[in-house]
Amino acid sequence: MPRFAVALLLIAGIATAAHAQQPDAADAREKELQQAIKSFRLELLYHGQEEKPFCRLILSVPPLAKAEGNPFFRFAQVTEEQASRIIACLGAYGFLTRASDLRDKTKPPPPAMPGYTLQVGQFYEDLGWDLLMLKRLEGLRKVVGGDAAKEMDLLLGRLSGLRQQWEKEDIARQAAQPLVILTGTDSHIKQPSCHRIMSQDEWITIWQRHKGVKESKDYDLFYNRLGLPYVDFAKCMVIAVFQGSGWNSAGLRVATVLEEKDKIVLRFEDNSYQTAGSDGGGERVAVYGFFVLPQSNKTVVLEENVQRYLGHPPVWKERVHLPK
Repeated sequence: MPRFAVALLLIAGIATAAHAQQPDAADAREKELQQAIKSFRLELLYHGQEEKPFCRLILSVPPLAKAEGNPFFRFAQVTEEQASRIIACLGAYGFLTRASDLRDKTKPPPPAMPGYTLQVGQFYEDLGWDLLMLKRLEGLRKVVGGDAAKEMDLLLGRLSGLRQQWEKEDIARQAAQPLVILTGTDSHIKQPSCHRIMSQDEWITIWQRHKGVKESKDYDLFYNRLGLPYVDFAKCMVIAVFQGSGWNSAGLRVATVLEEKDKIVLRFEDNSYQTAGSDGGGERVAVYGFFVLPQSNKTVVLEENVQRYLGHPPVWKERVHLPK
C-alpha cells in the first residue's frame, strides 16, 4: 500500500520530534539552571535596524553595573525566587527543549533580523519576530515582579504597535490552508519538479508519472485502477511538488497559503527526521505533495523553508513561479 496522508488542515510550526531534545534532557537543563541559581542571568537581545529602538534587557540575580548612555539597554536584578519561576516558565513553553547549548561544537546560525534572541546560562534560542515571540515574552512578564516587571513592561510597550499586524497575519495563517493535502514518500518521480494542474487531463498525466506507469490519454476513470483522487477543476486546482530522491523524510507540510493582490504564496517545508546506526540508518525516499487550492487566475509562488536548525525561525526561499 502506498504511504500517504490526507488532511483538511495542516497545522504549521510544529518541530520535528526527532530533532527535539527529549523531555529528560530538558529536565536536566532545568536542573542545571536551578542549581546555578545564584549566578542566574537572562539576556533578551534585539537584533535589527534601530529606526524605532527596541529594548535589550538583562535580568540577573547578581548585582549589575548599569551602562550609561543608551536608554534602551535595560537591566534589572531579580531574586532567586523570581529566577526559579523564570526557569520554570521557560521550561513550560519549551525553551529548554528547543534551545541550543552554546558549549556544543556546532554554533547556532546568525539571528533573524529583526528579531529577539534569548539566552539563559549557556542555552540560547532565536525567538524570531512574530506573534509567538510576543506571547512568549508576555508569559515571561507574568512571572516577574518589581523592577524586572517594570523593565519587561517597557520592552513590551515598544512592541505594542506590532501586535495588531501580527494578529492579522496569524489569523490569515490559520484560515488559509489547502482544501486537501496528499503527501508521502514513495513517488516514482525521482527528479525535483513543481506543477500547477488545472485540468483533468493534466491531472491524469501527472498521476500516471507519479505512479510509475506509462502515460495514456485513455485512462479508464470508471475502474480507476491507479486510485486517482477526484478533483472538481471547475472550482479547484492542484499544486504538485516532487522533491526527487532524498533521505529521511515523512512528507511535506504546509506552513501558510497567503493570497496577495497579484499572487498566491504557498509556503511548505520538509517533515524530516534523524536516524542512527553503524551506516547512519538513513532511509531512501522520494517525497511528494499534492495541494488542492481554490481555483484562481493568480500566479502561484512556492516558497520552501530552508532553515535546518531546530528552534530558529523559518527561512523562506522562493522555489518557483507557477503562472496559470
